[in-house]
Amino acid sequence: MNILTTGFLAAMALGLATAASAQGVYGDPDGCRRNSGAGALGDELTILDSQGIQFFESGCSLKNKVPIGARERYFMTCNGEGETWSSAYDVEPLQGRDGYVLWNIETPEYRTEVLRCR
Repeated sequence: MNILTTGFLAAMALGLATAASAQGVYGDPDGCRRNSGAGALGDELTILDSQGIQFFESGCSLKNKVPIGARERYFMTCNGEGETWSSAYDVEPLQGRDGYVLWNIETPEYRTEVLRCR
């Protein structure tokens, strides 16, 4: 194996290690409050964990994920309010912080930052 191939494989491994497959529970402030059992203050919350993404009145279960550089694309089955649908979210590590930024690929202008819940 030449040095270029070795470097590429190391970069790929680093990208996979830093992508959204990190362990733990991440949320926006209301998501972390809800996760702790304290209850959310409002009706807009986000919780990210290894199983998927939860919102106030809906949730998405992870079916598959694909690495795209430093981020991952989550292919999900979502349900809420009596409906079921497929969706995809991009999840990218926040630089210098223990968290992620995520967005639905159909509406990339709406991004949510989630930090590790304590």
